[in-house]
Amino acid sequence: MPRVKDPSLDEFVEECRNPKWDRTLPRAWIEDGPVRFYLRRAEHVLDSVGVPTLDLANGGVLKEERGKGHFTAFLERVEQAAKSLGRRVYVENVLNPILADFLRRRGYLERGHEECPCFWSPE
Repeated sequence: MPRVKDPSLDEFVEECRNPKWDRTLPRAWIEDGPVRFYLRRAEHVLDSVGVPTLDLANGGVLKEERGKGHFTAFLERVEQAAKSLGRRVYVENVLNPILADFLRRRGYLERGHEECPCFWSPE
């Protein structure tokens, strides 16, 4: 069976605007050059309040392309997309200490278990 082409980030954002979806859909793998992440539109509880989010749930950057700013550029686009949708970015289960430090420096709020925290973009 042929692989279905991953949508671009812009295509995914447009699909998020489609009123046919309930509050937990859509979801898709997004490939942007050497960056590939699973994104989903969701809602999570932060300090007892339901907050609409765009989740970065899984993914990464090709090993040979790390450290070249690709993830930073992708995250900036995801942050802009989330803002345009009235949502915050939620980075799920961060196992990589380098990524955790990067998100803290960007002002992300850390929540969850110490060994596997999640991060929320600043408001």
